[in-house]
Amino acid sequence: MVNRDRLVSSTIKILGSLLDKNLHYNEIIRQTSSDRSHVDNVINTLEAGQLIMEYKISKRERKRQKIHSQAKVMQITDLGREFIHLVDRIKEYNEAFVKFERCRIENIDMVDDGDPSPSILRSRGWSEEEIDRYDETWYSTYKMRDFFVRNIFNALISRFTTIITNTGDNEIAKDLLTKIVTDQIAHLLSTLSTGYSQDKMNRAEPMHRVSQDLASPIEEDIAEFYHNPDYFLHNHLINNNLKDVIVSLLHLLYLSSPEDEIHVKRMISTLIHDLRYSILQLEQERPTNTRAKNKHSVDLKGDKELLDILERLLRKFTKFICIATDEIPMFVKPI
Repeated sequence: MVNRDRLVSSTIKILGSLLDKNLHYNEIIRQTSSDRSHVDNVINTLEAGQLIMEYKISKRERKRQKIHSQAKVMQITDLGREFIHLVDRIKEYNEAFVKFERCRIENIDMVDDGDPSPSILRSRGWSEEEIDRYDETWYSTYKMRDFFVRNIFNALISRFTTIITNTGDNEIAKDLLTKIVTDQIAHLLSTLSTGYSQDKMNRAEPMHRVSQDLASPIEEDIAEFYHNPDYFLHNHLINNNLKDVIVSLLHLLYLSSPEDEIHVKRMISTLIHDLRYSILQLEQERPTNTRAKNKHSVDLKGDKELLDILERLLRKFTKFICIATDEIPMFVKPI
């Protein structure tokens, strides 16, 4: 039985070595590990998983290349090529993101408190026009960073779904792919954590902020959905079931341990209070023009839908409750 971590590491090495050319068995062993027994097991696993296969070579070609008549020549399959391309693209993204993080820290977060002085920015190569627009650059940098944090995981799951569809009933390939993707998710989270803080001795606060960045877009999307006139559902059955899914998603998002139950209930209760006040204010308003009436109707309906969701959510919190972040979720009307 091959250790899974070692299996994945050796799989990546072998598939990478076979990406551009076929190799005979001994050459694969030489490039992978001095532990021949381990490499034998990995090659057998990859063959069974249809990631590599034996390349049929003629006697004449064996003689020309001086390959022993009993030596197996291996080649990568299309499925194996998909695997190694996934690994290479993830590596490419990681390198680009780390470079971006370094640039962000050097140009946006080079001082601990407050904004850097113009002289500091000039020393970093900023032009006068760029210095004047520092605030806009700061905002846009973090906006795009949130986009990266959110969508790399979406991209990973998308590629995972595509490749796993191509594996069919190949359980060996599925297991390897799952391990590769979960390893990369763990690595990405570590990269994000390091990017938040250069203090590698204390990861709790950086990882807390990673969690916050991942949670916030979910909350923002829910708020946007219920305040966008194009997204409303006009069927009570679909709408009711949709709310059940949203409540379950939020329950999962905030769930962790019982110690924070009071905090979570207080937070949700505050949101419920604010929404009830907003609804009361909206019900007292009497907009006159058509555009204002339409917006008023959307805002009122959206607040009522969110109020129903939060009241359902509050009822679910009994034992294991914890907010994923210390920030109040963004269940507010987008500006």
